[in-house]
Amino acid sequence: MKKAGKIILCIVLFLLLIAGGAFAYAMHSLSLNDYEEGTLFTVNEGDVGRRVFSNLKEDGIIRNDTVAYYYSRLSHPSDFKAGKYHLPKGLDMNSLIDYLSDSTNAYQETVSIRFREDDNLEIMAGRIEEALGISKEDILEYWNGSAVDTYINDYEFLTEDIKGSDIRYALEGYLFPDTYEFYLESSMDDITRRMLDRGEEVYEKYRSDFSASSHSIHEIYTMASIVQYESGTDDQNDMSHVASVFYNRLDAGMPLQSTVTACYGRGLDKEGCHLYGDLYETTKAENAYNTYLFYGLPPGPILCPGEKAIYAALNPTDDKDFYFVGDLCGGSGHNYFAETLAEHELNIERYVSCK
Repeated sequence: MKKAGKIILCIVLFLLLIAGGAFAYAMHSLSLNDYEEGTLFTVNEGDVGRRVFSNLKEDGIIRNDTVAYYYSRLSHPSDFKAGKYHLPKGLDMNSLIDYLSDSTNAYQETVSIRFREDDNLEIMAGRIEEALGISKEDILEYWNGSAVDTYINDYEFLTEDIKGSDIRYALEGYLFPDTYEFYLESSMDDITRRMLDRGEEVYEKYRSDFSASSHSIHEIYTMASIVQYESGTDDQNDMSHVASVFYNRLDAGMPLQSTVTACYGRGLDKEGCHLYGDLYETTKAENAYNTYLFYGLPPGPILCPGEKAIYAALNPTDDKDFYFVGDLCGGSGHNYFAETLAEHELNIERYVSCK
């Protein structure tokens, strides 16, 4: 019996050694190699568990793809999602499987788009089309379509005024110009909300000024768009002085006579507006944006203004001028202001005609 007991004990010990060795081997096989932080790993569309583990082994991330595969089948099922993943350090096999099974962890390629402070929606749509491949016509239709009602409900600075019958594009003037990083797969809703979110931030910054103004939100953005286009400089005082000229003309019952509004009404871009001779035909064209023919502000903004132009529309200088002209002779971009037409004509001779 003693001899038999010893034999049984030896067998048990032997089996335990085998089991322990197998366990140690399994644990070693399931541990991850020492990869660099942010190592890129791709789960291709259609890849299933065995293929993913094989690729992980091939990329030097795991030690044994076979053990990892059967381990996931038995105790930690995988549901890998296609995508590119930058792997963080400190993962074990379980957390690796979980990480690659969550599509929100996948890296999405982005593209940077810069919108300038004098871009109108047609120019913005062209920039998006070039970067993301979405049709310019589809973009403009979206910005003038049924989604506008949703945005009016979601953003305080968007009012029903933007749906006026004479307005070319409902969201003109409200998509804030800035540099954005967009995912290549971004939807129009994603793109639009990113730009409206920035616009809302600026609105919130000057909320008290908007509340104190005698003008509506829509009128402020319309004025800001004209100031942005007409000022020709980003000097804050200069822009606020330009705004004061237009407000003075409104208060006096004078037409704004802003060439850039007339250009927008005819669909002319900046180059076309400046190169169209003396723009006589443009100032005589029958459209709601032509402030040579119609008194008051145009139906809506003519471009998407930046923060300084919005501030200027909210905070015009306290001047009595009714005219201004840009320096085309010296090239300084500075505006010269006048209270009377006679003074204005002298400025034109000096700074436009270069006499």
